[in-house]
Amino acid sequence: MYFHSLDGQHFLGLRTSLSGQKEVVYDGNDSQRVVLKIAEANIAKANIDAALRSAVNGRNVLASLRAEFSARNIVVTETV
Repeated sequence: MYFHSLDGQHFLGLRTSLSGQKEVVYDGNDSQRVVLKIAEANIAKANIDAALRSAVNGRNVLASLRAEFSARNIVVTETV
């Protein structure tokens, strides 16, 4: 699943790594890319989908995404 903001400046997508771990990719304006690994393997995709949908059109998409994950008790770690 993936979403673009209404202004076309931000992208959020869910992917699965080669090891089977779910990851959320954020691409923002100014070529900013952040990959967040979801700690628990059994998080429902519907829960992740709701968080991405809600965050993608927030004023600060990355901060909104973190807040949405926190509100849904989804633990993520940022990769470098």
